[in-house]
This record gives sequence, C-alpha cells and structure tokens, in this order.
Amino acid sequence: MGDFEVHKIVIETLGEYLIGLREDLSLSVEYVAREVGVAPKLICSLEAGNFKELPESVYVVAILKKLAARYGVASGLLIAEYNREATIAKQSNHESANNTWQVLAHRLAPFKWTSIFAVFGGVLFLGLCVWQVFAIGTTPTVRVTTPQSGQRVSGGLVEVAGSATPGSEVLVNGQTVYAGSDGYFTSSLSFMPGAQTLTISAKSRFGKVKSQTISFLVEAPAMSEVAGPPLAKGQSLESAEVH
Repeated sequence: MGDFEVHKIVIETLGEYLIGLREDLSLSVEYVAREVGVAPKLICSLEAGNFKELPESVYVVAILKKLAARYGVASGLLIAEYNREATIAKQSNHESANNTWQVLAHRLAPFKWTSIFAVFGGVLFLGLCVWQVFAIGTTPTVRVTTPQSGQRVSGGLVEVAGSATPGSEVLVNGQTVYAGSDGYFTSSLSFMPGAQTLTISAKSRFGKVKSQTISFLVEAPAMSEVAGPPLAKGQSLESAEVH
C-alpha cells in the first residue's frame, strides 16, 4: 500500500476525480494519453463522463487500471465508480428512449384515424382517376338483336332492338332512341319495301363511337292484308261489299 497515495473523492463523478488527479500532477491530456497508450479522445471522454463515446467496458477497465497506476491510486476505486456511473447512464438512456416513444405515441394518437381516412381517401381518389382514364379510352359496345342481317321482314313497320354499353347514347339511322340503365333499347321504324340498311351507333360521353350496320329485306304486305278479311264460303264479293 506504500506505493499509492490516498486521494479522497470529494467530488461526485469519476470524470471530475480523474481531472483532479491529472491536474494535481500537472499533466496534460495528450501526455497522459501517450503514457497510457490510448488516443487523447478517450481520456477526454472519460473525464467528461461521455460513456457513449467509450469502447466496451472491458477496454475501459484496462484503461482505468493504467490510469490508476500512472496517478498512484487504487484501480478498484476507479473501476467501481465507473461501473456505478455506467449503469446509471444506461438506465437513464433506456428511460429517456421509452419516454420519447411514449410522448411520440401520445402526440400521434389524435392523428391515427385522420391518417387512416387520409390514406383511404387517397386510394379511392387514385382508383377513380384510373377508372376515368380507362373510361376515356374505352369504346362502347353495341349489339343488334332484331332484325337479323339478311332477314326478310313483312310489312313496312320494323321493330329494332338491341343493347349497348350502359350510359352511352344510342342512335338508329341517326335518330336518338331511349336506352335503359342496362343498355337495352327498342324502337319501331317505318321502311319502304325492298332492300334496306339499318345503322345502329353507341356513343360514349367521351366521344367514342361504335356502330353496327344490318342489311335486311322488307317485303310488301300480302294482298289479303291490304283488301281486308277473306270471304266466307259461298259469299260473293258483292254480298261482302253490301255487308
């Protein structure tokens, strides 16, 4: 024990104690670092109590032993104080991190549902934009069910029926006809006897047009349909006219 001087710790931290020991010997940080064989930055971190800048504890203990030998104090005293302060610093950092997360969670809580609705609204808006772009470039469909191409139709009044893309404007030979919400349409048009052509178009609200052309034959009505009902058996034309 005669090799060591007794230095009472009259200060609270290890760093202040190390500074006092060094200054009592009138030694600079650079000189002590060179004597101990470490970088001056480590001596400064120890004296400042900056444990985040220090290496693993096993290396710090080795440095403290060398410092104790250089300053002429018991190494156990320095190591015990280092372990105490390092434990306190670690607990403090852990509690600080927990408090930071708790404060952050508390601050973000009011925005939780707002954020959810904002994300949902953004997805909905994006989907609507994609649908609009798709709708702009989509050509409507049109299909004619009556009359069929090449069909013979008796009489001058022809029923036209079919379906188109819901929401599109339907034109039959240039005339607008009503189409239901399901796209189904029907109309009656008058045609002269002979070969006829029927053009049905569907126009979307974005100006896209799809057309279908049907060729069919309109036959003149039979004479019986024109002259009236047939004569009864044995009935003459004159008697029929009288009646």
